[in-house]
Amino acid sequence: DCIKHSRTDAQGNFKIESLDPQLTFQVLAVAKSYQPKSVSKVDPAKGPVKIELEPIQSADAAPDRSLRGRVVDPKGKPVEGAVVEMVGTETKDGGGSWGALPGIDPLAVTDESGEFLITAKKPFEMMDVKVSARTFADKPFHKLPSGKLNELVMTEGAALTGRVLRDGKPLAGVSVGVSAVDRAAGSYLGHFEVGTGEKGNFAFVNLPPD
Repeated sequence: DCIKHSRTDAQGNFKIESLDPQLTFQVLAVAKSYQPKSVSKVDPAKGPVKIELEPIQSADAAPDRSLRGRVVDPKGKPVEGAVVEMVGTETKDGGGSWGALPGIDPLAVTDESGEFLITAKKPFEMMDVKVSARTFADKPFHKLPSGKLNELVMTEGAALTGRVLRDGKPLAGVSVGVSAVDRAAGSYLGHFEVGTGEKGNFAFVNLPPD
């Protein structure tokens, strides 16, 4: 269900059909010249979801206030629909701030050319980001300079499989989580979660290999 998407009509309406009724979803809306926005814990059974997008101001897209980049695969082909999350900003003298920072777009999504734009209200020198894309491992990128087009190369990940039992019997519908050991600000890759199947099996695909 995570690969499903839809385009809005002239009134901004959209429909994503045949979703698993046992799941809740994170819905991400992306439009050219607008700041992307995501809504978490959406239950399709509770009716329509409303997402309001804000336009990107031309002043915010100035070279010293924006991070531009292009996400590609190992062969240099563009990766469309990759989510680029802002992790923090850094200065050339070694200082920096990480986490949710006011005045900076929290994320961006690549277009058909693999390109993205993150804008800020105030100038910055370098930015750290984390990129997530289907069929690739989540990957952090550090010290990306503002004012230039940065090329970010994604790689395939590793798989982690297992089975959950209780008293020797498989447990279905159990949530299994895995998290990176390194939790330092700016380098934490996040938490991944998946559910077990009827025989208690689970599989994480494309985890960061290192």
